[in-house]
Amino acid sequence: MSYFPGMQKGNLDSVKSDAHGKIKKETVTLQGVSVTRVTFDVGAKWSNDLKDYAGTASCQLPHVALVLSGTLRVVMDDGSQQDFSRNDVMLLPPGHDAWSVGNEPCVFVEFSRGNDYYAGCAVTRRRFPVGARPTRRFAPAGSNRSRHGGDEMSEAFG
Repeated sequence: MSYFPGMQKGNLDSVKSDAHGKIKKETVTLQGVSVTRVTFDVGAKWSNDLKDYAGTASCQLPHVALVLSGTLRVVMDDGSQQDFSRNDVMLLPPGHDAWSVGNEPCVFVEFSRGNDYYAGCAVTRRRFPVGARPTRRFAPAGSNRSRHGGDEMSEAFG
């Protein structure tokens, strides 16, 4: 990816939301970087709201995000867990479930680089044969495809 020296601006309030159950997201894509606001409403849980859509037992996408409000509990496939709250920065590897905790929605902003951010992920390669592209509307944060935001994060932001 090459550096783009020009200033750019996007506004998360001006883009259409993509929702699955009690989880929604808005994505703005600038030159090589996507920023996605994800909201887990009260009672939202990845395994309830996105598991069937994603077609996996747990979220198989990595995430880097800053929590703005509420609390998100993340449980890894190995059983380890962590709560993330306001101003916590999350780095989540593939293989997790997540849900909002308490009576306040959890809102976080996720960052990713490039349209092919998840293309190198072994899980993605296994799930989508060479040349195949996800067609769902929810794609991973930062992706410009058509799933969780138009591509694969939107694919099951886990």
